[in-house]
Amino acid sequence: MKFDVIFVTYNSKKWIDKNIESILKSDYDLKNNVSLYYYDNCSTDDTFEYLEKTKKKYESKFLNFEIKRGKKNKGFGYGNNKAVQMGYGEYVFILNTDTEIKKDTFKELEKKINESKDKFSIFELRQEPYEHPKYYDPLTGEVSWASGACVIFKRKVFEKLRGFDKNIFMYCEDVELSWRARANGYKIKYLYDVGITHHSYSDENQFKETAFIYGYINNLYLRCKFGSLKNALKGAKLVLGAMLRNRASHIYSNKEYIAVSRKIRKAFFKMFFKYIGARIYKHTTRFNDEFKPKFINLLDYEATRVNPFKKYDGKPYKSDTLVSIIVRTCGRPSVLRETLISLRNQSYKNIEIVIVEDGENVSEKMIKEEFSDLNIKYKAAGKHVGRSKVGNMAMKMASGKYLNFLDDDDLYYYNHVETLLKEIETNNYDIVYDTAFETRINVFSRDPYKYKITDALVVHNEKYSKLKLYSSNIFPIQTVMFKKEVFENCGGFDESMDALEDWDLWVRFSMKYYFNYVNDTTSVYRVPYKSSVSKERQEFIDSFLDYMMDKYKDYKIEVSFSDIFYNRWE
Repeated sequence: MKFDVIFVTYNSKKWIDKNIESILKSDYDLKNNVSLYYYDNCSTDDTFEYLEKTKKKYESKFLNFEIKRGKKNKGFGYGNNKAVQMGYGEYVFILNTDTEIKKDTFKELEKKINESKDKFSIFELRQEPYEHPKYYDPLTGEVSWASGACVIFKRKVFEKLRGFDKNIFMYCEDVELSWRARANGYKIKYLYDVGITHHSYSDENQFKETAFIYGYINNLYLRCKFGSLKNALKGAKLVLGAMLRNRASHIYSNKEYIAVSRKIRKAFFKMFFKYIGARIYKHTTRFNDEFKPKFINLLDYEATRVNPFKKYDGKPYKSDTLVSIIVRTCGRPSVLRETLISLRNQSYKNIEIVIVEDGENVSEKMIKEEFSDLNIKYKAAGKHVGRSKVGNMAMKMASGKYLNFLDDDDLYYYNHVETLLKEIETNNYDIVYDTAFETRINVFSRDPYKYKITDALVVHNEKYSKLKLYSSNIFPIQTVMFKKEVFENCGGFDESMDALEDWDLWVRFSMKYYFNYVNDTTSVYRVPYKSSVSKERQEFIDSFLDYMMDKYKDYKIEVSFSDIFYNRWE
């Protein structure tokens, strides 16, 4: 498989050596399959001269090694387009100069691309130490847009799309190209298990003024090009607001922000006629029916994890501890299949999957035929006994030191077990929890399982306090990992409850143990898309509220200052 690796440089000399040295360490046939193409955006230092020396030193190691210098800096997208035109490889690998690939990156890329069987045309790699926080499908890896720092295109797709939009100087050009690709029916896959190191931030929460300015300017451009008139007007309002009011008061004083405001104003007027052109494009172009642009939290383009600066060092957490995953199911093997796939994909492998089926052994055949590679304990209740009873049966069957639930219609991300286990073991906690994406699902068929996900959002993101927990269930069930001894000391589910049983369990756990918060998002749970189904489900859940109130009406609890503080201010 032939890769053209594309670089755009601008005063980037300090990154060149580490980047190319990482490529040279690849266990891949570089001489016959990998070409390097550099386009220098008219650097004001000696970057281009250094590239010339680097070419002489290393060009014999690669299929091709070419460099070109532009007469003017016309932006990241323009530079990439020019560099791509220099090559002819089947795959275009756009890579920032401030990155380092791993020894097996090319080999893994070839494997993943071949496995995709032409379903995907664009592939985004995982960045370390700060993984991009946007939502993606945990099963397929499908994502709504790909970061331009480390992305692979099929060349024929890149050329058909005519590359990046030359109207965008920097920032959001990757979103624009991704959306244009999706609008033409192409799909994007996130390769969560193929990582590169990206030195994008010197520290957590680093503020970048250029990203701040062009974030507003190009957000309006995207709204004009892909959104409704309402979207475009909202974008204009955001830009106007950024001109008139200090939107970065945590960085600048009001006096200092005047200079930033001038830069926003200058960029806006420079883009003014391009906004009009983008709006014309919107009204003269037919988009793929499945493509829907997202404008979230004003300047975001996809739902994101709660902690965008969660550090990942790329090294797997090493432990011999067995973790038992409790899976409750009820005669729907096509639904259960997806849950088991997400467990197969876990980065931490020492897990035991305990499945108890509420009823006859409908799923047993599928489990044995398709998931014999997993460590699974399976039992069918034989008749309908309720979700609480099968949950208790599964917890008693579990051999692991730690337990974690995953109901048969929910999913883990690849790092869920590893993330929670690392926290609970490193700190010797009894219970930990993190957050999950809530997704709205419109189910068309249970067998075969066909559905559409319409939205994703982190709904429950609460620091623990007893007062909060006693007011409502703040933990989606799959977000909590706990020692098995907690279950043994407090008991399991109340078997008279067929809803809110997890809330009841957490309340009883809280009377003896503390819930420790992990600031991350590592799983997905689903709620009905149709309002009629959602209403019926909520009414069923609410029917157990009176039972809960009556059960705990005489309980006396102790609360700490922090319980009251976090309940008041968070």
